Amino acid sequence: MTVTELLNRVAMIAIAAVVVGLVGRRWRPVRVVLVALAPLGSAAILFYFFFEGSASQCSGYGATLRCWEVSYASAIWGRSGWSVGLVGSAVILTLAPIASAWLRRSWPSVAATCALPFLIGPLIVVLFPWAYVWPAVLGAAIAGPPSREASAKERVDVPA
Repeated sequence: MTVTELLNRVAMIAIAAVVVGLVGRRWRPVRVVLVALAPLGSAAILFYFFFEGSASQCSGYGATLRCWEVSYASAIWGRSGWSVGLVGSAVILTLAPIASAWLRRSWPSVAATCALPFLIGPLIVVLFPWAYVWPAVLGAAIAGPPSREASAKERVDVPA
């Protein structure tokens, strides 16, 4: 996949996220889903990269030949400490919708929406999977944090 194809896919997903975010401004259940979407996407990426193998390494020969599978995480991120730090930063930024819901403010999601492209862009080789998670953070930032109470339309006030 070329960088242009990746950008086209992310742009289409981002447009869908904007639409879902705008819908989420109206309906609380959509906002609740958007809070969980980015952290779940990030967790799925980590799970896949830790447990799926990209190649095998072998040592020894003859009766002492031993081979083991090398995971994508160790093959891509394990070469240097800075790449592990970048992955950790991307994971923390994708947790911003949860922080927004907890604080009842949208600024953590907005800040993560602004920061993730600057983190992913120059380091696309290491962080390319998080390009697909960024639209979920964008949608959560547009929708805003979910309220803790039902909307006024759903509440029935009983006169005293």
